[in-house]
Amino acid sequence: MGSNITRTEESTPHPSPAELERANQEIKLLNEKLTAENLRMGAELEVTKRLQEMILPQPEELEIEGLDISGYMEPADEVGGDYYDVMYYIPTESLPLVLVT
Repeated sequence: MGSNITRTEESTPHPSPAELERANQEIKLLNEKLTAENLRMGAELEVTKRLQEMILPQPEELEIEGLDISGYMEPADEVGGDYYDVMYYIPTESLPLVLVT
């Protein structure tokens, strides 16, 4: 009985040099587009970071007698939405806490 199994390497045609060159050129073009897009997005994130820093209160604005206020901001590495959450409180002598992440 003969075997019907053939090796993949033998049954798959190899691309021609012209096909390889076209594929290589397409890869180069896609790489250039991705590089340009990454640069654009990086510049947009830098502008966004500066805008966020500009709207943060200055340290002297946070000096309120009787309160110890601290904060931390870490700009995003990629584009996304902002999330705001307000924690409600029962009116007493406490202040509401607002979290912005």
